[in-house]
Amino acid sequence: MQSKDLGELAEAEFIVRAMHNGLSVSEPRGDNQKYDFIIDNGSKLFRVQVKSTNTYIEKKDCYQLGTAYGSESKSLYSNKDIDFFACYIAPEKLWYIIPVTSVHTPSIRIYHTSNASKLTPFKENWKLLA
Repeated sequence: MQSKDLGELAEAEFIVRAMHNGLSVSEPRGDNQKYDFIIDNGSKLFRVQVKSTNTYIEKKDCYQLGTAYGSESKSLYSNKDIDFFACYIAPEKLWYIIPVTSVHTPSIRIYHTSNASKLTPFKENWKLLA
């Protein structure tokens, strides 16, 4: 699957999962924003950037996702840009809802078998958006 197709699929999956979790989803018109969706939980709005991957690094037993933007020189997202990453691990059909303040590198690794990962608390943690 092409990365553009995977991104489109992840965004569609995100809408479905967010709505199943009782969240209202809005999408900005055009693609001039650094976020893909706005989540409304009834009392607060959150800007969410959806990231997805099929990239499994067998040697390290992890999936890797890019968490920066820009085509030539990559820039990190900040809390001025977005509030959360919604990271979709496509082969596992898993979501990680990660506050942008917890990401400090242009890519992250989500370890497949380790429960000791610093990102484990964000696995399927849709309550962060509630």
